[in-house]
Order: sequence, then structure tokens, then C-alpha cells
Amino acid sequence: MAEKAERAAKAASFDVTEYGRTGLRRWGGQVREEFLQELQGDRGRKVIREMVSNDPIVGAILYATEQFARQVSWRVEPPPGADAEEEKITEFVRGALFDDMSTTWPDMLSERLTMLPWGF
Repeated sequence: MAEKAERAAKAASFDVTEYGRTGLRRWGGQVREEFLQELQGDRGRKVIREMVSNDPIVGAILYATEQFARQVSWRVEPPPGADAEEEKITEFVRGALFDDMSTTWPDMLSERLTMLPWGF
């Protein structure tokens, strides 16, 4: 019994010192990993906004991506062999996503896809 207690105490006191680092270049708390310096910071946000608004190729790719996502048949299914509780949870999630929202699912999806040009 004492042997188990010793092992537990030893396991609880393991070294939690951080070794290494992320490898990301940071400056002033911001990650500076963009290959093109023109796309970093405020200048980069302006360039991306201009590309999204004025570049026909970028606009076409974003539009096509949105239209494809809107055409997908979205559904919520219970796991195989689900019990009554899992069926109830599935119905709740299905209702919350597709029936109880003030906007339609495709409109909500379009809104969420506005993140694509920005990467977050």
C-alpha cells in the first residue's frame, strides 16, 4: 500500500517545465508569419478587403464556395444504435439549427462563410 502511495506522490510531482517554443515569429504580441509583408497588419486587412470587393477572380471563388456550401444537404443524425436520450438530443440539435433560428440555415451559413477571406 505504501508503494502505491509513493508512486502516486511521484507521479503528482512530475516536472511541468515548458521546453521548446511554438516556432512562430512574434513581435509585440502579434504573430508575424505572413509570407507577403503586404498582407500583414492594417495594411494587409486593407489589401484583403480590396481584393474581396474588387477582384473578380477572388469574388468568383468566394461566391462559388458559398453557393456550393448552401446547396449541401445538411442533416443531424443520431449515432448508430442510439438510445432514447440520444434521439432526444438529436431532435433538440436539429430543431435548434434548422427550425428555431430567426434566419434560415443557408442564410446563417452564408453569414459564417464571410470569414473565409480573413482566415478566421
